This record gives sequence, structure tokens and C-alpha cells, in this order.
Amino acid sequence: MKKMHSVVLVLCLVISLLVACSTSGSTRSSKKPSRSSKSQNDTTQLETEPEADPAIVGRWYNDTNEFMIFYDDSTWSFGDYDLTGEWKSTQNGATIELNLPSGDQQKLAVNTDAYGAYYAFDDYGVFYKDAYPEELLDTTVKIDPFEGIAYEVGGISPYCTIAINTQKCSEEAQNYVTYTLDKEQYSNGDTAIITATLNDYTDDTEYSLTAETTEFTVSGQSEYVTSADQIDMDFLTGEVEDKITALISESIGEAYLCNVYCPDVVDTSSISSGDLSFLPDWAYTSASPTLKAIYASTIKTQKRDTVSDSVPYNMYSFLYCLDVATTLNGNGPYEGKLYVNITANNVVHLTDGTTSWDDEHYNLDVFTSTDGLDNCITTTIMCNSDNYNITNIMPAAPAE
Repeated sequence: MKKMHSVVLVLCLVISLLVACSTSGSTRSSKKPSRSSKSQNDTTQLETEPEADPAIVGRWYNDTNEFMIFYDDSTWSFGDYDLTGEWKSTQNGATIELNLPSGDQQKLAVNTDAYGAYYAFDDYGVFYKDAYPEELLDTTVKIDPFEGIAYEVGGISPYCTIAINTQKCSEEAQNYVTYTLDKEQYSNGDTAIITATLNDYTDDTEYSLTAETTEFTVSGQSEYVTSADQIDMDFLTGEVEDKITALISESIGEAYLCNVYCPDVVDTSSISSGDLSFLPDWAYTSASPTLKAIYASTIKTQKRDTVSDSVPYNMYSFLYCLDVATTLNGNGPYEGKLYVNITANNVVHLTDGTTSWDDEHYNLDVFTSTDGLDNCITTTIMCNSDNYNITNIMPAAPAE
């Protein structure tokens, strides 16, 4: 009887132990933290199963206090973000393999430095176990170098310049920041890159910049034209006609027209040698201009750095034939022809849509009928083909 009683006691003890073990295993929580668990001071105990790597399980924080939690049931979440999935560690915690909600996979290499274990995750930064090291936190005073900045664009495209105005920037930006541009000159449509750098300063405060570069697009500036489509050709033609009319008007009754002496224009074979040699009194009595051709010349891209006061960006050449009449000692008329090339330099398309040109510095080339129109074109226009792209806007009419 005693023996039977002992057996019953042993069986009861075994059953009690089994029940206690089963209850202990079923009380492990796999619940993930809510948004309120984001604080580094959260003391929630994360239990570890034998198959989970204790080096990985727990919270990992970056420098903005965002955290990733690896649970002991091989699931993970990223703080308050909607990122959850499965994980496993390999090579004794040296690598974390993540199954992302999207179905993609990512491996995070776990390294160790003086502050402990860490890994880098996507664009969220470097994460340390339990807490991000205070020594690594950025405690500098931040300066936004581009808040309040303004740009003043001057000049004519493609030679626009940019002045940086910092009057509305912070006092720190004005005192401690230097600004530089990526180049000296810009065209409409160019993107200027502005770089900010901290100066050397004696202030005890340590500063850092929130950004080092920004961009600014140049637009809406007047520009040197590269095509006749950009200009008012009727306006420009009228401007050049005014010039040729003025030159003719100034020469009537004079012996020179466009610096050409009367007998160099007309046929003098019918005039007696005496009239030619004894105090000849030559005078232009009329000159009728006819537009024969228009050529546009634009500086080649690789030659733009040669543009200067004496080297124009573009040239619009208007070639005229002048039918002239002259007298000698009151006799005549003696007739001839002059070919005149008036070149408008640096034609500009203004921001209001109108056209302008450097009417104070135009070129004037004159050829006699002996030289001919073709010679005028060759020696004053086509000779510049190494440096300029040349377009025949109005085909040359046959020389008369």
C-alpha cells in the first residue's frame, strides 16, 4: 500500500512539472511595439528564443532616434514606419538578412567599432545597438546658407554674369559663409551651381552647413542672336538703309563717297587728259542703292572665348550696289557703280522681344565695279568662315 502511494506521488510531480513548462512557453509575447514605444528609454523586455541570435535581437537606433526592432521570433519592424518582415542572421550575427514587405531582400552587414555593433540601412543611416552614441551626434549650430539668398543676373547671353546677394540671409551665413559659382559666364537655360563653404572663424561656437550646394537656372535675359528667326529683319534692314542713306546724303556735291574718289568709280576714257590733270573738280551728284544680298555670321561655339570689343559675337552683312553719277568741272554726268557692305555687329534679341545692334560700331567696306560683288562677298564675309558659321539669308543677286 505504501509502495502504491509513492508511485502516485511521483506521477503527480511529473505532471506538475510538465504543466509548468507548457505554461512558461506559451506566455512569450510576439506583439510589436506601438508608436508610443519609439523612445530610447523604453524598457520593454524582448525575450530571446534559442534559435534567435541574441546579438541581433533588440532595438537599433540611428542619429535621428529612428529605431529598428528585431524580435526574438525572427520578425522585425522599423519604428513607427510601416515596414515589417522576417529576418535571420548568418555567420554568427555578422549579417542580417531582411525580407521586405515588397518581397525584396536586403542584407545588412553588421560591423563593430569603438561604440559597439552597427549596420547601415538604406537611406536611413547608421544604426547602433540599444542607443546611438552621444559622441557621434552632431551638436554643431546649423547654418542654412541658402535661406534668403538672391541672385542678380547681368549681361547678355551667353555672357551673363551672376551676383550673389546675401542681404536677406542669416547673420551667421553673412559672417561665416563664402559662396562660389561653378563658372564665370552663363547662357539662358544654363544651370548655375552655387557652392557654400564655411570660412575660418574665431567664434567659440562650432558651425555646420545644412547644405553645401544649390542650383539656379538662368533665364529671361537678352541674348546675342544665333538665327535670323530671333530678330525683326524688317527693323534691322531699315536701320541699315538709314545708314546708307545718310552716307549718300553726306557725299552729294563732294568728291568722295564712302571714301571712294569719283574717278575711281566712273569710266574716264572719254574725258580729255587736260580736264583730268588741271585742277579737276569732281562731285557726286546722285547714288541709288539696291540691296543685293544679306549674310548672317555667328561665332562658332569653340571660338566664343575670342569675342571682344574688336571681335563681334555675330555680324549681319547687307550688300548694296550703288548706281552713282558724277560731274567733272560741271560736265557730265559720268556714271559708275559702287558695292558697299554695311555690317551690323552684335545683334541682340531683347527681353521685350525687340531687336538692337551696336549702331555706333558697324563695319563699312566699299568695292568698285572693277572689283565686283563676288569679290566683296569673298573678302569681307567668307574670309571669316574659320571662326564663324555663315548663312546666306538673302541670296546674292547677279552683279550688274
